[in-house]
Amino acid sequence: MYIDILIYMITGKLKKVLILLLIAGFILGGIKIDGNIENIGDTENEIKSLITTTQERDEPELKVSFNTNLESHREDKMPSIKSQNQFSFYFNITNINETAAYDVKLNFSLNDLGVLVSDGGEESNSAFETVGTLNGHETYLSKEYKVNVTTNETISESLDLVIVLDQSGSMDDEIEALTSDLISVVNELSDTINDLRIGLVLFGGEKENPYLFEELVTPLTSDVQQIVKKLKKTKASGSIEPWGDALWVAMYQMDWREDVPNLIVLITDEAGDDGIKVSTRDLQNLYEQLAEEKFILCTVAAKGSDELTIERLSLGAEITHGTYVRIGTEEFPSTADLPRIIKYFIETYSVEKALKIFLTVTYLTIESDTSSTQTIEKVFRVLVDDLPPEIRAWASYTEDFNTEQKYVNIIVEVLDVSRVPFVEVFYRYNDNLTWVIAQATNQSGDTFILSLKYDDEDELLSYYIYTEDYLGNDIVTGIYTAPLGENVEYLNLLPNERFTFHLYENQSTIFYLEAKENSTIGLIDAESPVNIICLDVKKGEIVYEKTGQDFINLSLSSLSLYKIKIWTNIAIDVNIYNVEKINLEFEQNMTITLTYNQSILLYIDNRLNLSEQRTILADSEYVEMKIIIYDVNWTEIASGFVEVLLPEDECFVLIYPSYHEGEIFVSFNLDSKNEPFEHYYGVTADFQFLVILISFISLSALILKQNGAKK
Repeated sequence: MYIDILIYMITGKLKKVLILLLIAGFILGGIKIDGNIENIGDTENEIKSLITTTQERDEPELKVSFNTNLESHREDKMPSIKSQNQFSFYFNITNINETAAYDVKLNFSLNDLGVLVSDGGEESNSAFETVGTLNGHETYLSKEYKVNVTTNETISESLDLVIVLDQSGSMDDEIEALTSDLISVVNELSDTINDLRIGLVLFGGEKENPYLFEELVTPLTSDVQQIVKKLKKTKASGSIEPWGDALWVAMYQMDWREDVPNLIVLITDEAGDDGIKVSTRDLQNLYEQLAEEKFILCTVAAKGSDELTIERLSLGAEITHGTYVRIGTEEFPSTADLPRIIKYFIETYSVEKALKIFLTVTYLTIESDTSSTQTIEKVFRVLVDDLPPEIRAWASYTEDFNTEQKYVNIIVEVLDVSRVPFVEVFYRYNDNLTWVIAQATNQSGDTFILSLKYDDEDELLSYYIYTEDYLGNDIVTGIYTAPLGENVEYLNLLPNERFTFHLYENQSTIFYLEAKENSTIGLIDAESPVNIICLDVKKGEIVYEKTGQDFINLSLSSLSLYKIKIWTNIAIDVNIYNVEKINLEFEQNMTITLTYNQSILLYIDNRLNLSEQRTILADSEYVEMKIIIYDVNWTEIASGFVEVLLPEDECFVLIYPSYHEGEIFVSFNLDSKNEPFEHYYGVTADFQFLVILISFISLSALILKQNGAKK
């Protein structure tokens, strides 16, 4: 990038580049190093002020920081707290220029997750503080404020929702309303709820009971298109509505997640009929079971509902602490409001997890002249974490190639906003009654590893995992199993799957790469050189054998299976990808859903020499993507997150989720037209120093250039 800037300067556009660098330096240089803030930018007036006063520097410039008694164990230094607790904070306002700022005022407020508490116990949502004049290089410390984190609800940006829908003859309008607008409702919610899964249970109609007909059940999915496709095929008919059985199916036959709110929405216009599992006499018992299992039941009485229907639906919502809604009221007068009702339920029961402090600082650059008012707006965030960590665990197999000792490696990936200090693994071999406790080693970031020996007579390893985050939220997983001895099942990667495993010193491992109908490319990327031997299983031939390789690419023909053995003399991590190549043309984009163990590979021809540079964008609001660019000889030439500059040549682009999973937007376009989503990123001290240094050099160069022009 810096070489491109130098070339740009040489072509006679020095002044524009310096101005851009200067503006970037002022804006980015103002972000707090310890990362406790989300900067939403200075106002337009402040940016204009920075541009127009670069030569004289005769206006004040205020820097705002946030200080709190809370700790952080995150890389971005954002603090965290559990609900129902209290913390304190104060602001630090510094005038970093020599010129005074006049009539400085602070206005700030909190979102709904917290309230300010005075020494006398009074609560408020906002505060105001007058600073007065802040002279050059002077600092003002605000009052210390106490905040109570008020919410006692489950804090989550995730939610599982199952819609239990009557498809009997009178429900045609309701089905049509959901078919038409459910997708738009989910898209509207994507800004605030990044992990929404929806399932569908139908009852009534020609096939009345979902307990008997599994085709009436659509499992929980993040792809709302699947739900809409099912609704499009649904025709209202029939007159029997065993919705007690439908609720039972929703409760017991869906893949609910334990750590997110579980919401069931029942929509009907009938009081229900006896089913196989639940009779109408047992509805109250069913409601109590739902409440005991922490399900939230929201009910919707469609138009035409009688008093018995209303009574039963409202009772279910009351017992499970849900919400009852009747279509035809002043708030929801029409059946067309049904998607809006669904949105209301989702927003009500999925709560934001960040307490936000919105701060506005105003000041005058000229004393008593209100037309010189400048404004700074910032948002400081404190994570409210009541959720236990999220755990993914799997086992891989290795063998010491000197002693032939065999190992099973338990790999644990832990996701938690406030991080975890330890991971304990409880394990036992075969049918032993005693569980052994061992501490897994933190290998890197969120990954913990425990390596255990086993012998040929061992048949099975059982294990479960315990951990807690720094706030005390804990989790115990269910029991996992790993077959041993002759029952070992080596890893088999299918197209577009990826896997990371750890090799200890003097160990080897075996895995398979499989191509289905289409040919694929197998990529093996190791931290240090490894040795590899590759066998084409169907042909019985060794097709690749190398030593001292840290990157290997294999072409897998369609319907082929490769058995690969890798070994090393040192401890390393190895990444494996089995990917189908996708050709992406200029100005082409696509939307794709990736899980954490998937990846995609793009082929891009960027040899056209244009005046503006092109980039590859792979991004979403909530999924952070890793992007690696290789040349046609498979040498890595660039990598990054979200958006990466492309070389003016042919190249391969490997993309996979580095945090979270879900739908991403991929675009190959001009740099100016690829627009990443807004993200919160901490800024390191080194980066900030570099930006400020660039700004200073740019300012000096502008002044010298201006003076030269005058002469």
